[in-house]
Amino acid sequence: MLEALYNVQSQPVEADYSRALSYLSVRHKRRSLVVLFTDLVTLTPQNR
Repeated sequence: MLEALYNVQSQPVEADYSRALSYLSVRHKRRSLVVLFTDLVTLTPQNR
């Protein structure tokens, strides 16, 4: 995993959790545990 993420460049965009979970439901048909880390303190997107 470390090698796969080594050259990934970050981008300051707002997360789209519904799109991410839809992608996971299409790609992974078997049961699995998905852990989603997010900032639950802020309710509005931050201006950067």
